Amino acid sequence: MNKPIAKFKGSSGVAFLYEDRVVIQGSKLIGNHGDKTIFLQHLSGVTVRKASVISGSGVIHFSTGSSEMKNAFKSVRDENALLISPFGGKKASEFKALVEKQMAIVHSKPNGVTSLSTADEIKKYKELLESDIITQEEFDAKKKQLLGL
Repeated sequence: MNKPIAKFKGSSGVAFLYEDRVVIQGSKLIGNHGDKTIFLQHLSGVTVRKASVISGSGVIHFSTGSSEMKNAFKSVRDENALLISPFGGKKASEFKALVEKQMAIVHSKPNGVTSLSTADEIKKYKELLESDIITQEEFDAKKKQLLGL
């Protein structure tokens, strides 16, 4: 797994932002729902509700087509949400902005594709060679370029 771009520690767990996904690790002490991976191409939004006097906790919720924001009491068991301490609203909002920025990048690419591997690129050029679209020399030059030779 790649190194996370950002991390947010809530009172009910931790969320990690990667290039193509958010991983939510629920706290073992508070409503442990385990790890949940949400790919950014399936994420429709992020909502932050700051702590209120009644609940004492806020919520950061990662919305997919099938999930909806719940109040803080119900969010304890929501695998798409983390509780926020009364002082964590600013950090939650900053994390939300980073997720939304990364979502925009992923959603701007066709089918949410982030990048092709070198092997996939070489395979693509090999298919072009076999279809007589490029020459052997063009293929060899591109292969050397991709392999950094």
